[in-house]
Amino acid sequence: MQLIAENPDDGTRFEKDAPGLNEGLLKTFASTILSERKVKQFIDNLDWSADAKLLLMRAYDATIFVGKTVFKIGRFIVCNAIKLASNFPNTTFGIVVGAILGALVASVPLIGFLLGPIVTPLAIILGAVWGALGDIKDAALRRDINREIQRFDAFRTS
Repeated sequence: MQLIAENPDDGTRFEKDAPGLNEGLLKTFASTILSERKVKQFIDNLDWSADAKLLLMRAYDATIFVGKTVFKIGRFIVCNAIKLASNFPNTTFGIVVGAILGALVASVPLIGFLLGPIVTPLAIILGAVWGALGDIKDAALRRDINREIQRFDAFRTS
């Protein structure tokens, strides 16, 4: 099937063929998406700035055309991110701790602006790996991760 997406900011278009997609698969994806009310409630309850929440809602509203069908890809991605954060709490916690440590290093006077851009991404990655190791020890979670990865394979383009 033909994938068509357009950037709402500058109008650039992306068109590619995704041989793994079909109407049945799109319906399956749409049926696994959380309700809009639940997603908006989850986003409203986040302890984030209004700007960050706005960006997340903008991503949530992103759509693509698959063949002649409009597919809410942003909604699909945000819902899966919510599910993953709920299902993999150690990984989520590790990322948050890494981001906090990176921010603390970046806030050190004089050397913070030099080390911050290097230490922050490394701390986030290390926190994610540390948390993921805790989550992956559970075989059921490992199966869930693999299943989610396979679901996104259908969006590969040729």
